[in-house]
Amino acid sequence: MLKPFIPAGRSNYYIRFTLDGREAFKSLNTRNRAEALERAKTAEAKIMAGDTRWLHPRAAANAAPATLGEIVTAYESWSRGNERARKNNVLQLLRIVSPDTSMPKNASKADRTDAACNARRTLALAKSSEVCDAASIATHITAGLDQKRSGSSINSDIRQARAIFSKKAQRHYSQMGLKMPKTLAEFLAADLVDCHDDHTYVPIPRPQLAALDKEIASLKGANLEMWKTLSLVRRCALRNSEIFAARREWLIETDAGPALAVRNADGFASKNGQGAEILIDAELAAVLSDVPAGKFLVLPGEEVTKTARANFINRASNRVVRKYLPGRVKGIYELRKEAGSWVATHVGLYAAQQLLRHKSQRVTESNYATSLNRPTAIVPGVIPA
Repeated sequence: MLKPFIPAGRSNYYIRFTLDGREAFKSLNTRNRAEALERAKTAEAKIMAGDTRWLHPRAAANAAPATLGEIVTAYESWSRGNERARKNNVLQLLRIVSPDTSMPKNASKADRTDAACNARRTLALAKSSEVCDAASIATHITAGLDQKRSGSSINSDIRQARAIFSKKAQRHYSQMGLKMPKTLAEFLAADLVDCHDDHTYVPIPRPQLAALDKEIASLKGANLEMWKTLSLVRRCALRNSEIFAARREWLIETDAGPALAVRNADGFASKNGQGAEILIDAELAAVLSDVPAGKFLVLPGEEVTKTARANFINRASNRVVRKYLPGRVKGIYELRKEAGSWVATHVGLYAAQQLLRHKSQRVTESNYATSLNRPTAIVPGVIPA
């Protein structure tokens, strides 16, 4: 195996090898040893395969721009990321190039694999210089808005596709002798959808909220895990990530009564980096106290996989909420915002900031309405059902 080394007077790692009977040196363009070892391994494989294009960057500079298929193939062989993420990035690039392409959200692993293969075949027929420009982004945005997709969803597509052309990835492609098109700069710099014109939260109409509260109450007997999930948001303003991480140890007793202690532990950190103690009502405390020690508060069973819990908390709960809140794109997160708005109105911005665990009152003030006209009986930190 080729061994990276740093020559005297240089800062980057190099490799030494014999090519066509002559000794040659090549910079690995990195100071990181782990990265150098990986690049040396890749270089050795290319030399053994007779691929020497990467040794002649000037020749590559005069070559025709690589096709998107070549770039995608190089990306998949280089990327160390999650396999699902790699496939999704490729599929999003195809969606931008071919707006008619779609992939169901619940697509199986086999479906995604087949789609990724089809994407490579399709992209292989397109020159990158023909599609990697601002126009392709603009077309994708227009198509998405016509389909009434949210701006954040469209921006997510674009960012995933752009991951294929990160600076590190482009350096790898250059080492492979692939020439990037000039229009790629337009693709990377094209404007995204502006999703931040108005952060102000619009309170949920009282009839809709009453109907949703009635549905949540009925779930206590029919689907206790869903009742816990929705109650933790509706009453405690927890984020999805906090519900996912919450364990029985989060339930504590304080001088003011039972509380939920949002803790930074076991690989979890709250969004603002700080924990909090949120007072909860007796009904919710009684249900949560039945969860065995050391178990998750929602779906505590040993047989429940991480993916199943994530889908339940992030997707199944959204389906329940969206039935009663049509047009509300954030789903279950609307209940957290409603809780914050209620507290901001009836207790004050400081109490709302503490409940929502925002870094500053400015965030709370700019995001949550303060004009609700709702009953005023409230225990600070507890949202009545």
